[in-house]
Amino acid sequence: PCHGVTGLGDGEQAINLPSEVPAIGDRDYAREHSLAEWFLMISNGNLDNFMPPFAQSYTAQERWDVLGYVIDLGLKDATVLEPEFLESFPDEYQTLEGVAGFTGAQLFDEFGSVLESNGETLTDDQIWTVVDGLQSAALGLGSGSVELAADVSPEEAPTQDEADEVAASADETATKADDGFTGIRGAVRNGGGGAVPDGLEVVANDSEGQVIATAPVDSQGRFEFPDLIPAEDSSLFFTVDVQGLTFFSDFYSYELYTEGQDVTLEFYETTRDTSTVDIEIVNIVVDFPSEGEMQVVQQVVMSNSGTLAVGPGESGDPLLYYGLPEGATNLIFSTGTVGERYFLEGNGFWDIRAVTPGDSTYSLLFSYNLPYTREASFDVPLSFPTFSFALYIPQNDIKVEGDAFTRHGEQFIQTQIFEAYFFSGALDSGDQVTIQLSGIHPLDSSLWNRLSQDSSFLTGLVALLVAVSLGYYFYNRYENRPVAATKSKSRSRKVILNDIVDLDEAHEAGDISDRYFRRQRAALKAELRLSVESKKK
Repeated sequence: PCHGVTGLGDGEQAINLPSEVPAIGDRDYAREHSLAEWFLMISNGNLDNFMPPFAQSYTAQERWDVLGYVIDLGLKDATVLEPEFLESFPDEYQTLEGVAGFTGAQLFDEFGSVLESNGETLTDDQIWTVVDGLQSAALGLGSGSVELAADVSPEEAPTQDEADEVAASADETATKADDGFTGIRGAVRNGGGGAVPDGLEVVANDSEGQVIATAPVDSQGRFEFPDLIPAEDSSLFFTVDVQGLTFFSDFYSYELYTEGQDVTLEFYETTRDTSTVDIEIVNIVVDFPSEGEMQVVQQVVMSNSGTLAVGPGESGDPLLYYGLPEGATNLIFSTGTVGERYFLEGNGFWDIRAVTPGDSTYSLLFSYNLPYTREASFDVPLSFPTFSFALYIPQNDIKVEGDAFTRHGEQFIQTQIFEAYFFSGALDSGDQVTIQLSGIHPLDSSLWNRLSQDSSFLTGLVALLVAVSLGYYFYNRYENRPVAATKSKSRSRKVILNDIVDLDEAHEAGDISDRYFRRQRAALKAELRLSVESKKK
């Protein structure tokens, strides 16, 4: 939606962003950056330019695959280099580790020297073909290079020395199996930095989830599966249970085995303290499947800022409760069932799933029906502090009443156009958002039926909601605009200072929580700093 189908920065959401979207599909632009730099961008994002991070959403290998797709946008005419041609270059230029730290321009200079020393004379266009072809070939190698950006700050790409160190490490990994061991080795790591508990057991599963072997974890967190080798056309994955939660590894392929790669299993110890849990986004999509009722599709994305997984633990008692509007019927979940993952209680339900540390590590999608004639009003309860709340209504037919929501523009969901609105106030745990709608009932086929029957539509809807609301969320959270700010684009320092004083007094009086106070005060201070800097300019 931002970069566009061809990567030229002309996606349908590009116009809504305050900064220009980079044309990543333009090969000339791509040559100004290194593969490592773009891998870091995909992993860590660039919040200044509203680029969200994807390190929590995709494995390292999947992020390299995304980068391969991006680079391919500008390589439609690139020459696929034959292995014999690659042999004329030093070994370090034949691997992803060797070329990822260089920009295209740097590779151009380097390869021009190599070709000249070989007595070959090529035009600039031909040298660029070599650069593009070698980068393409390097990305085509697939796995084995995912540690390239492991310890690199997102502000800078690896230097040549760092790239050389990674290459040397990869060589060492590839030859370390010379001790005669045949099988798969790995390590269990505590993501919170603590020790690895005694008595853990790692389970090896085939790609269908069938258990094929188990192995104990030693005091150092290491485990071994002697003589276990993945088939060439399939993959394995590994799990470990810690305090009632199951943690998963990335998929482990035959290629990773031949390269001598170890398996890494990261886990988090469990706590029942929910103070580190936030709702990053709540998306509400309203549809009108039949006369006299409306259907509400609700998505909740949560994160955990702590170092422990927030979950049921050994007791098994759930911690995540979702209240439903009064009169809600026909509750449906996209994954899981009532009695297995969800448990109904009062006017809502519990979810037994845990929230592990990291941004947007938990997402839930469900729907329910409410009555509707010519108007309706319903409340959406919130169990945790919420950063962003978005509402999507079919265009032209229904109006959103009141001034609690700000219109954000049109959004296409499959063939239907929706109006997007964002809640303009601060939302804390225990709050509820009141949605007031009016207008003639527009008959349409059920949105949830389309979701359940078309998996690509479901994926597209979720991706769109997350992309749009994340953009708004980042805009509020990282562009230093307070959640409770007025609709004015720029406020005076006097007004902001008065807001800070009012906030301090409300906190001292016990009218607001510590959590809300800290966040609002930080946002107001940031807005004040921007106001001062703007005044200086």
